[in-house]
Amino acid sequence: MPESSRHSLNARLERWLDYVFFALLEVSVLPLPVLLVLTGAPNQDAVSLSALTALGAATVAVASFRGEYVDVGRWPMASDFVTMPFRSAYYGLAIGGGTWLGVAARTVLPRWWVGVAVTLTVVVALLAGFPRAVLRLQSLSSWRP
Repeated sequence: MPESSRHSLNARLERWLDYVFFALLEVSVLPLPVLLVLTGAPNQDAVSLSALTALGAATVAVASFRGEYVDVGRWPMASDFVTMPFRSAYYGLAIGGGTWLGVAARTVLPRWWVGVAVTLTVVVALLAGFPRAVLRLQSLSSWRP
């Protein structure tokens, strides 16, 4: 591999890891009320596995979407205070909903990987729709009768 390709690959990886770091901070702090509710949910084995999967999937998804490694639309930066309340609610919905559906799937089909697969799919699918949800909310806020 030529030196310039290795340097370019290294730079892209470092850039993505920057996005992962800030996404982890954001995904861990903004949906905190939902995470606190999950600590008291029954079936803690299934909840902890699904919630951990949801947090990991959300972190990687937010980093990849924000860095435009996967193009789903314009993603707000972590420092965007205007969208922060909406991101907090939306991340809580994605993580809580993904965890709940993962636990429900694991209850129906008692295999650990079912809860992981369902949680992963739901969280990534919900987060992929986030830029469209932000645009929709912005268009509703500027609507005039």
